[in-house]
Order: sequence, then structure tokens, then C-alpha cells
Amino acid sequence: MFISPKRAGRIEYHCIRQLQESTANVYSFVSNAILAVCHATDNDHLNEIAISCAELTASCNSLSEEWIAALQSICNASKKLRYPHLFEQVDIHDNKIHNSLAVFICILVARHCFS
Repeated sequence: MFISPKRAGRIEYHCIRQLQESTANVYSFVSNAILAVCHATDNDHLNEIAISCAELTASCNSLSEEWIAALQSICNASKKLRYPHLFEQVDIHDNKIHNSLAVFICILVARHCFS
């Protein structure tokens, strides 16, 4: 999904259903999304990832809390990290990822993904 996200495309129902049925799928999706954002080098690709994530969040409300938990894990802002591997894999001090994370978060905020 993150290699070639569909811009302005409809999210397929089976993707939504898989997220709604399995917390492991949610965990994997959020992890992969954050890593894809941190490795994105093209703004169009980054926007497509963020919009796809926002569209899925609109259909799967449990993602709202997961985005926050993942971002807290990256920043080591919680006593118990829900996504400890993200803290290990993402260097928050690397200035190259700041813009990508900021764009991603702003798109999620603009699309009311945090409740």
C-alpha cells in the first residue's frame, strides 16, 4: 500500500475489514506507515501516504489512538511505549525526517484523524 498508494482512490473494503478485525494488522499498518513516511523522499508520495492513512482512519476509528501512540513512541514521550521498535528505528534527531513527519501529522490533523 505504501509503495504505490492510490491518490484520490477509494480504499478497498477488505483493507478496512482487516484493520477492524485484527489489532496485529493495525499495529503492522501503523508501523509500516510511519516508517514509509520517515523514508519518503518525494513530497507527492508523502502526501499520497498521508491521505491514504487519513482515509483509512475515517473508516477505522481505532487508528486515531494508534497514530498518537506511534508518535509518542518515536519521541519516547511515554513511560510504556506501544511501538518500541519505532523508537529504535526512527532517529527523531535526524533533521531529514522532521519535514516528512510534520507534513504527515498536519494532513492527519486537517482530516480530523485525532479524536
